[in-house]
Amino acid sequence: MNFYKDVAPTAETKDGDKIYVPDALKYAQAIPELVDRSSKSLINIADCSFTNYKDYTVSLEPGDYAVYFGQTISNTETSFRVAFYDPPNYVRGNAIDVGTDQCVVMYIPEHVTIMRIFPTIEGKINTGKSLSFTNMMVCTKEAWYASPKFTPYAPTNRELYEMILDLQSKIS
Repeated sequence: MNFYKDVAPTAETKDGDKIYVPDALKYAQAIPELVDRSSKSLINIADCSFTNYKDYTVSLEPGDYAVYFGQTISNTETSFRVAFYDPPNYVRGNAIDVGTDQCVVMYIPEHVTIMRIFPTIEGKINTGKSLSFTNMMVCTKEAWYASPKFTPYAPTNRELYEMILDLQSKIS
């Protein structure tokens, strides 16, 4: 008798393949570890502080994204807004309450190049106010749901390669 063939419970994948449940549990337990080891954060910022608003250069394709603000520090504001756009077109924005471990998942319908964060009061921009964040991250919704914790930005292989080429050109 073969344990996997005759005894172990199985589940069927969407393609009709059978996977043995003990193996599936091992894979499910490994996913958060794999996600946290990868370049989960899609933008190279973790901590920031600003007055009025702050723009970050991003390159995000259409899809679902999680925007995580680990620790939000503000003495006077109760909320802020995060907006994604590709100048001159405004694409998407959500209001977020100031606090700890805040995350908003949003759908971005088209390619965007700017992420803007600004303080709000009663849904309107509140100029002259300051916000600070620590452990800020933007990642795919799937990566966030697999492991809802901060993982710092790590350059991709392509970015590392371009850094090396840039350093080599400066040495020559």
